[in-house]
Amino acid sequence: MTDNMLSSMLVAPPSLWAPPFHETVIIVAGHQKNGSVGFILNRPTNISITDLLETDNQYDPIHTNKPVLFGGPTEKNSGFVIYEHKRGKALGPGFKINSNISISPDRKILEAAASGKLPGRFDLLLGYASWHKGQLNRELSRGEWLHTPFCKELLFDIPHEDRWLRSYEQLGISPFAFMRVKGGAQA
Repeated sequence: MTDNMLSSMLVAPPSLWAPPFHETVIIVAGHQKNGSVGFILNRPTNISITDLLETDNQYDPIHTNKPVLFGGPTEKNSGFVIYEHKRGKALGPGFKINSNISISPDRKILEAAASGKLPGRFDLLLGYASWHKGQLNRELSRGEWLHTPFCKELLFDIPHEDRWLRSYEQLGISPFAFMRVKGGAQA
């Protein structure tokens, strides 16, 4: 799985009840020998972008009233912007998802998003998910995640609350067809 992990997604099977990963969709942003990092894409918080920015600046309320997403349990106070940009023209340091989608912790990108000055759509994420060396590959081999190709439509065109079920639809299967059987087999 190592070669095709980048530009991919992880979908929680129905048997994964552990918070905060129950019914999650995660974009894999980094996968190396030392470990992996990803961001949960379907857990809106009660925080808006306005709550995170200084009130004396003028930001576009259309953009700042968006809910901030819970990106994962690691470094929950660290912010990341997942955003669209011109092909090959990321606006700052961070993770390249594909030629026109990146994830960055750069505050200037957050401020550009809040001002409506990004070239495309975006979401703000607080925190990330991480796996130590070999952990994600072991979890995948035990069926603890479904590994799927990256789907841009799932990222920006589908409401947060529908992303988990829609990821199954894109796989052509129903999450309700899974069942946990003693001994670890799933059908």
